[in-house]
Amino acid sequence: MEEQGKSKEQLLQEISALRQRVATLEIQAQEWARGERALRAAKKYAETLITSALDIIIACDAERKIVEFNPAAERAFGYDKAEVLGRPVELVYASPEESSRIEACIAADGRFVGEVANRKKNGEIFYCYLSAVALYGEEGRRVGVMGISRDITERKKAQETQARLVTILDATPDFVSMCDRYGRVFYLNPAGRKLIGLGDADEVTHTYIYDYHPEWVRALFSEILPQAMRAGVWSGETALLHRDGHEIPVSQVIVCHKGPDGTVAYFSTIMRDISEQRAMERQRAEFIAMLTHDIKNPLAAILGYVDLLHDEIAGRVSPEAEDFLQRLKDNALTIYSLITNYLDFARAEAGSLILCKARESIGSILRRVAEQYAAVARRRQLSLTVDVAADIPPIHGDALALERIFSNLIRNALKFTPEKGWVSVTARRLLEGDGHYVVVEVRDTGPGIAPEVLPTLFKRYRQAPTATRCEGTGLGLFIVKTLVEAHQGRVEVDSTVGVGTCMRVVLPAAPQEQVAEEEAQVIPLISPSAA
Repeated sequence: MEEQGKSKEQLLQEISALRQRVATLEIQAQEWARGERALRAAKKYAETLITSALDIIIACDAERKIVEFNPAAERAFGYDKAEVLGRPVELVYASPEESSRIEACIAADGRFVGEVANRKKNGEIFYCYLSAVALYGEEGRRVGVMGISRDITERKKAQETQARLVTILDATPDFVSMCDRYGRVFYLNPAGRKLIGLGDADEVTHTYIYDYHPEWVRALFSEILPQAMRAGVWSGETALLHRDGHEIPVSQVIVCHKGPDGTVAYFSTIMRDISEQRAMERQRAEFIAMLTHDIKNPLAAILGYVDLLHDEIAGRVSPEAEDFLQRLKDNALTIYSLITNYLDFARAEAGSLILCKARESIGSILRRVAEQYAAVARRRQLSLTVDVAADIPPIHGDALALERIFSNLIRNALKFTPEKGWVSVTARRLLEGDGHYVVVEVRDTGPGIAPEVLPTLFKRYRQAPTATRCEGTGLGLFIVKTLVEAHQGRVEVDSTVGVGTCMRVVLPAAPQEQVAEEEAQVIPLISPSAA
């Protein structure tokens, strides 16, 4: 009975242990099932990542045969996945040497990171940035390699283009610089450094573009930069500041570069030294001024002697002799006017034409000029009239400059008006806005000016086609515009071909509180843009 009892007790223990073992196995089976599901989910997740990745993913086994080739790789290389599975990974590289270089690096360090040259199915070479790592098994043996790469062909092309541009900019003899939207310089070419006295070793990346300009140019940037941002580009004449403090006149172009969102990305500027050009212009202007001055003085003496001779023989010689003397005077006046135009132009271009302003009566000036050309009008059988309104206010101007303005206009009108025509000079008051002005109109019955000629009428050395038969230099109207604008006025033209022309000068009236003392004003250097 005891043996049977013991056997039953042992059997119960064994049954209990067996139940515990079964319970443990059930728990382990559940854990294995969860692990297997997690593993399948992770595998599916990894496969989804590989499939949907925009980057190229290629994996190979221990024998370096391709076992994974994602859709991005198919698009990049032009192969279908089925075409490359099981084939050597060397297939995707540009050369065996490139493949060996990557393999040697992975064998030594377990990874490779860098640029590689790849070859497409059609033989085309393209470049990628590759990150490849060795895969190891439980025993530490390498079982494969996984590589992720990104096509950088366009970036390399952009870098090569940029390198070529930098080479060109470095060789450019002009000042070339680039700065960010705040003016911080990040590039200055060797010619630019040399122009302002900087050495190759001098740091420029912590400087501002304003530092390279004199103070008066810096003040202009508040106007220049907004214009460049609106139009994309600005051009004009400014100056650079040399390291030793002297100014260098330059012609400058500023380009505003914007990003895709329209905001300013950076500015670039090109400047050319025009010091020699300015020096040559000054020398030429000084030479012309000297030459015309030397001619003008004896010519003035000739005119004086002609007037004395005319007064001496008036009424005592034949009409033919008087007409001959008058023609002599007219021609001398023409030459005198041409020479004066040259002289005024040379002085203005050199920045040395000075206006001595005072309160002047425009009526007196017009009558004085008309009297000079009265004989010319009579000889050519032209009617020359002057009509000045009674309420004309005085103007603040230079009497000699004003005479030059109206002398050129009246002379031109007489020159182009055919015989028995008329030239009228009128002056009236004009209230425009809150300002008071004097308007002088010189009208003629000449051939008129074609509309296509009007935009260039006031350019220097330009003449209307109808002027080809007449003497002149093409400076008269340019001088008129220059002197009128120096008086803060403007010139307007109305013309009809076959009918005639009206030249209109609008000048501001002198303020009531304007003092009578003369005031000197220097006309600035004429800009080349006026040409």
